[in-house]
Amino acid sequence: MNASTLRSEMQQWFEQMGIARIIGRDAFRLSEPPESLVKAAEKDKELIVVQPAGCTAAQLSELFNLTNWAAAGLDTVSGAPVERDLWFSTAASEMPPYLGESPENVAKIAASAGKRGMSLEQYIVFAARFKAGQGRFPDITYWNWLLESRERSLLLFAGFDSYGNLQINSCTPDYRDDNTGCRLISVNGQ
Repeated sequence: MNASTLRSEMQQWFEQMGIARIIGRDAFRLSEPPESLVKAAEKDKELIVVQPAGCTAAQLSELFNLTNWAAAGLDTVSGAPVERDLWFSTAASEMPPYLGESPENVAKIAASAGKRGMSLEQYIVFAARFKAGQGRFPDITYWNWLLESRERSLLLFAGFDSYGNLQINSCTPDYRDDNTGCRLISVNGQ
């Protein structure tokens, strides 16, 4: 798939989901993804997703009907809206990679690979897009570290219960568990 086709497909998907109603403006146009990201994601069989500019976790949760306490606009939870559309790719697997690794270790792996962890906003869009393509949510009965989102000094992690409900929790960055992994993202095709 080329960048232009992918942009059109994602644009249509967001419009069908009702993005204009959620953000309160009719003009919604996604930028085109970097061609290098598209090529690298195709080679690695990764899912390409976009975090739309200016959209908050609360707006994305409402858009995709993935309500959760962390996106409710609490002052204690760090938000990560972006000023420009952020196209990224990540593992398209049902379970998160790096199961059993602490977030501290995964952050080191990410840095050495030129990647990073997801924010809550990115995870919400990723999960919705995964479900649109696969018919089910990812990370069912597993957890995924959100390396870019915190509740005070605690790190957020997310997953879905067996009923398909988004679950968000937080804990210290040195915690590790065999059912918790981390989806790293590439934003420039690395």
